[in-house]
Amino acid sequence: LGATVIQAALPNFPTADSILNREFRRDLTKYLTGLPADAPIKSFDEAYAYLKAHPEEGLKYGDSRIGPSSAYHLENPSEQAEYQEVHDREVARATSYLDTLLDQRAGAADDVDAILQLQLGLISQSAFAGYPIVSVPAGFTADTGRPLNVTFVGRRFAEPKLLGFAYAYEQATHLRRAPSEVNPASWRCVPGPRLDPHACGPFSGFAGPLTD
Repeated sequence: LGATVIQAALPNFPTADSILNREFRRDLTKYLTGLPADAPIKSFDEAYAYLKAHPEEGLKYGDSRIGPSSAYHLENPSEQAEYQEVHDREVARATSYLDTLLDQRAGAADDVDAILQLQLGLISQSAFAGYPIVSVPAGFTADTGRPLNVTFVGRRFAEPKLLGFAYAYEQATHLRRAPSEVNPASWRCVPGPRLDPHACGPFSGFAGPLTD
């Protein structure tokens, strides 16, 4: 595709304290309370209660993402102070980590335009630092049929350039296939371990065990 690729090892990035878990309850509630008066859900707590009341759909993939956020109440001054300390520390740590990868060594001569990586190994660092990241389909695993992707991470405000890289890769590879074609169980086209099937059209592709 005309790019110069430089192999680089990713330094270890110790597990971060979650910013999302701490702020999601507050921020989702703020969004929901701004909806029109006839909106059926008004807060994070109401949304989570609805999911738990309708587990066949609401908790199809569990609640490992939303559940931890229910424990944080940033309206309490002590929890807000703890959140702010975690936020500032993790943002600074992630920013320094990505800048080191993008800048390489001192001087601009060896700076890179983007980081290309298989899967989503840099998603937390990018989210914390506010650096753009875009994911592009990269095929499927031969044994399970699960999707693979490559990600491009760029500098802050480099979205146009990053989208150009992603589009060039996508157009050169054409590896995306619809989930309902590759693994119809995830779209309830065949019986899965939890839910009754929905009708879907014919499909082709991965012929191994289907997972819900």
